[in-house]
Amino acid sequence: MACNQAFAEYAHKTQEEIVGLTDYDIFDAETAAHFVEDRERFIKAFDKDNMLNTIKKHGTFIIQ
Repeated sequence: MACNQAFAEYAHKTQEEIVGLTDYDIFDAETAAHFVEDRERFIKAFDKDNMLNTIKKHGTFIIQ
């Protein structure tokens, strides 16, 4: 994992300490699962194929 300074401060670690760790290395299992689920929702929401399906359905956006 890589991060910005704000996340490092939130995790009470330096950016260098966080590089290469997973959410589960940094946080307790419940908190880590929350971050993983949020990231998966974000990735799915901005997945190009998902966006193209949305465009086909609504016809209002153009992605190049």
